[in-house]
This record gives sequence, C-alpha cells and structure tokens, in this order.
Amino acid sequence: MRPNAALIGTLALAVLLAGCAGVVPTGEPTATDTPTTADAETATETATTTTEAWTTTDADPEKGDQLLSVVRIDEETAMKYDANSRAEFSNLSDRRQKLFERALRCDCNVNQNAFSFHDEDRIEVVTYRGEFYYVRVAIV
Repeated sequence: MRPNAALIGTLALAVLLAGCAGVVPTGEPTATDTPTTADAETATETATTTTEAWTTTDADPEKGDQLLSVVRIDEETAMKYDANSRAEFSNLSDRRQKLFERALRCDCNVNQNAFSFHDEDRIEVVTYRGEFYYVRVAIV
C-alpha cells in the first residue's frame, strides 16, 4: 500500500504543477487569451498589429528617394575608411548635421537629399560625441 501512496502523491503534484505551466506572471494578456466582450476590440487590435521592416520620419518613400540611416561602428572599422570619407560632426553643413541627428535620434531611415547616393566622394563615417557612425544612404 505504501508504493500506491507515493504514486498518488507524485500524480497529485504533477497535476498541480501542470496547471501552472501556462500562467503568465505579468498579468498582461497574451495573443492566446480569449478576450471578454469589454476588451475584445482592444485585444483584436493588439493581436493584429504588425511592425514594419523599417520606418521613415516622413511620408512613405517614392521611387528615387534617398534614405539616410546611421549605425554606430567601432574605431577600428571607422579607420578602415579613407580619410576623405570621414568627417567630424562639427565639419558637416548645418543641413547635414540636422539630418544626421534626426536619423540618429529616430533610429530609422530619413528621407533626404543632403547626402547623395551617387556622390562617390560623400562622407561615409561621422565622428559624433566621441563615437563613430557609418552613414548609409539607400535609394528607392
């Protein structure tokens, strides 16, 4: 009779723990939760929200638009670029400074035309507040 008591105790513990496996400790609804009538609209909106692959700070780009983004790089990588392709932030024109800061602040692509995609001599690395940033220009 002793082995049966141990087996029953083990099964009871397993059943109790199995009930806890799907619990989300934060209390936040998940996509698998069934919404009540009151929050069905909110839950549906949350479940169907998608994230775009990239965003712009302006309207959607059109064919020919040039998009600027900046990515922090290490000093070793920055020094691999030709000296003519590197610049201090303070040496950029006011317009380029504003665009650079805008792209850095939003961490996105900024629709612009101050850094030309077709300019072979354009600045590719900017030193800003002691950090190095690669300036990427893409054309749609």
